[in-house]
Amino acid sequence: MSQGRGCRRRSLLARFTARCVRPPVPKVAAAPSGEVFEEEHLRRSLSSTYGQPAAEVVKRVLDDVHRFTERDDFADDLTLVAVSVCAE
Repeated sequence: MSQGRGCRRRSLLARFTARCVRPPVPKVAAAPSGEVFEEEHLRRSLSSTYGQPAAEVVKRVLDDVHRFTERDDFADDLTLVAVSVCAE
């Protein structure tokens, strides 16, 4: 099984809990200012990881959420699932 080395093309499927990117109350991924980590923030995070293995994508997005919210923990769950498929 490949660990992503030698990958010429990689497709990624990523799913994030809807509570984090849509405005139901309470907002789980909100900055101290009240701004919410919305879909546009998620798109930017994901686009910055183009071609990376799924584990790196998850780490980067969750790091971005923690940096954005200025929090290390949340009152509710924060879920991100990423699957990458490598065509060698």
